[in-house]
Amino acid sequence: MPNHKLFKVNQDAVIKNNNGEFLILKQNDVWKLPGGRLEDDETAKEGLLREIKEETAIIDCKIDKIINIGLSGSKSTYLVTFLCSTEEIEVILSDEHTEYAWVDVKDLDRYNFQHNELKDLIKIT
Repeated sequence: MPNHKLFKVNQDAVIKNNNGEFLILKQNDVWKLPGGRLEDDETAKEGLLREIKEETAIIDCKIDKIINIGLSGSKSTYLVTFLCSTEEIEVILSDEHTEYAWVDVKDLDRYNFQHNELKDLIKIT
């Protein structure tokens, strides 16, 4: 995505650990995926890994593939969702989030997600 400066791009990460669990983060009483907006000078990979590190302190994260490209809920930005994997299980949250959980796919419906589509993205991985 070298021309991302022409439009706004947000990126999310579905991060899976060695136990088959997925990382979700709580912000404003709803659960979401780690991620955020690309900065002007970043590649997609650099931006995603920076956001993961800033929000979770996970530094050993492998980007496996893109699992979805669409529009954000506001329709003002493109949203690219990546499947990632890590051996790290310790998370240190930034000030943006209040809680985190490593969740088995069968337990996703117990959580109030920002958008229900996030659950579907996790389930297809």
